[in-house]
Amino acid sequence: MLLISRYLLLSVFLILPTQALAQSATPNLIGTWTSIAGEVGHWSGTLKAFGGQVGILKVEEQLGGVFRGIMVYQNETDGPKFEGSEGINHTLSEPILGVIDWDGVSIVWVDKDDETIHRARLTSENQMEVIAFEPGEHAAVNRMILVRE
Repeated sequence: MLLISRYLLLSVFLILPTQALAQSATPNLIGTWTSIAGEVGHWSGTLKAFGGQVGILKVEEQLGGVFRGIMVYQNETDGPKFEGSEGINHTLSEPILGVIDWDGVSIVWVDKDDETIHRARLTSENQMEVIAFEPGEHAAVNRMILVRE
């Protein structure tokens, strides 16, 4: 009888977390998310930090926990000029591919054309906190809060 009780107790502890995980809903990210706050650090021989960058995430397609779209960066005049960009606003647009973690809150996406990795956490249905980093000769780090329009 004691053996059966231990087995049932163990089963409850193993099954309940699995059921809770299975019940986590995958959020729908489709839409345009725009930064309302952020900071960027850029390495070009010396550390430069500035707050004049706008980030826009456009999630165009989602299948389950996988999504794709476009990430747009716009730097003000005090920010670095993106390679190949022209004009004052220094705009860069890159295709992205991302995934939502099983917890339904954590998100990761990568830029197709370079090595930038974005890690995000949903703080509500229409807001997320993001950090991004790109290694290499022109290393950059970024943090921003995105809200869905």
